[in-house]
Amino acid sequence: MKGVELYGLVRYAVQIEGLSHREAALQFGIDPRTVAKMVKFSVPPGYVRKKPPARPKLDPFILVIAGILVDDKSRPKKQQHTAKRIFGRLRDEYGFTGVGEYWVLAIRPSTRCLAKANQSPPVWLLNRGSPERCNGRTTSRTRGQF
Repeated sequence: MKGVELYGLVRYAVQIEGLSHREAALQFGIDPRTVAKMVKFSVPPGYVRKKPPARPKLDPFILVIAGILVDDKSRPKKQQHTAKRIFGRLRDEYGFTGVGEYWVLAIRPSTRCLAKANQSPPVWLLNRGSPERCNGRTTSRTRGQF
């Protein structure tokens, strides 16, 4: 990735000094298409994933996990499922072949929002995406825990 300084120099050369994209590419030693992108965007665009990551082993079980969490809301706190227990149920009752409870931990924060709202999964959950926020709270991972 090109530095912000180079970005500014290329934009200045093309827009202020009037160099063509090809001349700027030769002067700075970069591709003309890169020069075109630098002129198009005022700051370097970050990496944007084209499609959400595939989770072929977990996707069929998202509705099951959401159902378990919705049922847990009617139980006392001590009787609610942990990620390890959900993984065990998926493995024993539904034939889940994932590596471990990490798979369940990866999806649990987004399905927890469903349990709070007591509703069916939204489109982003079924399409393997994950929202940045859920009901105003950011779901993030700190020291291996959600």
